[in-house]
Amino acid sequence: MSLAYAAAFEVVTNNVPFQGYKTYVEGFIPNKITHNVADVVLVHGLTYSSHQFDINVADYSVARRLANAGFRVWLIDIVGYGNSEKPKDGFIVNSDFAADNIATVVKWIQETQRVKQVNVLGWSWGTVTTSRFAEKHPDWVHRLVLYAPIYRGFGIPLPTQGYQPFSDEAALNDFPKVTGTNNIDFNQVEKSVVDTYLKQSQDIDGAGSPNGGRRDLSQDRSVPLFNPSRLTMPVLIIGGSADPYLNWKQDIPYIYATLPNTNKKLVKLDGAMHGLMIEKNYYHVFAQELYDFFK
Repeated sequence: MSLAYAAAFEVVTNNVPFQGYKTYVEGFIPNKITHNVADVVLVHGLTYSSHQFDINVADYSVARRLANAGFRVWLIDIVGYGNSEKPKDGFIVNSDFAADNIATVVKWIQETQRVKQVNVLGWSWGTVTTSRFAEKHPDWVHRLVLYAPIYRGFGIPLPTQGYQPFSDEAALNDFPKVTGTNNIDFNQVEKSVVDTYLKQSQDIDGAGSPNGGRRDLSQDRSVPLFNPSRLTMPVLIIGGSADPYLNWKQDIPYIYATLPNTNKKLVKLDGAMHGLMIEKNYYHVFAQELYDFFK
C-alpha cells in the first residue's frame, strides 16, 4: 500500500454564534481504500495542533501509517490552533466550541466522501472534545479512540488571557525525562523525533494556543468533562501507566465501566507517558492497536 497524496483543505465552521471561521484540515489519502469504514479523524489536544500526528521521521507518523494501511486520514486544527483561523478572543474556543467544530468537519467529510460514519481519535483534551461531539452525534461515529483521556478538571488557576504564549519548554514537556532532571531521555525517544516535533511546533503553533479549553480544565476535580454513558459506539481507551495526567485508580476504570457498548477495550502500556504515540518503545504498539481497532 502506498500513500497517494496529502492535501490541505479549508472548511468553514457553522458554530453559532461564531460562524465563518475557517478550519484547516489535512487529508492523507491512500492509493487504495481497503476498509468498509475508511475515514479516520484525528483530533489534537490542548496546547498544540494536529501536526503532532504527522512526525514524518522513519515510520513515526500516525497519519501516514494509517493511510498506508488503507484508511483516509483527516487531521483537524481546531479553530484558534495551528493553521486554522484565530478568533480575537481565544476564550471562545472552549470544549463545546471545539466539539461543534469537529462536527462541522465530519459533516464535510460525510458530504465530500459520501460516507455516513467515520472513526475518531482524540488525544488528551481531544478526548473531551471528541467525546462531546460523539455524545451529540453518536450515529456519525463508527468507532472512538480515547487516547490519554482527561475526565476531570485539574483544579488549576484560571488563565487570564485569551491565548497561551508558545514556549519551547512547554512544547517539550510531554517527552520522558532522565530521572531527577529536566533533560529529555533519548533512550526513550529519538532525538530526530524531538527535533522535528519542536520545529513543527515553533513553525505552526508559534502564535500560541487559545485558552478556552484551559478554562474548562481549570475546573475543580469534582467536575466531569464528558459523559461516558452516552458514548454508545465501540470505544478503545489507551494510555501510559506513567502518564502524569491520567488517573488509573479511579477515572480510567470508571470511564471503561460506564461505557454502554460491550465492544470496548482498555490498553494500559506499562511505562509509557503522555506522548506514547511517538515514544521509541511504544509507537509501534500504539499504531497496531489503532489498526486492529479501526479495521
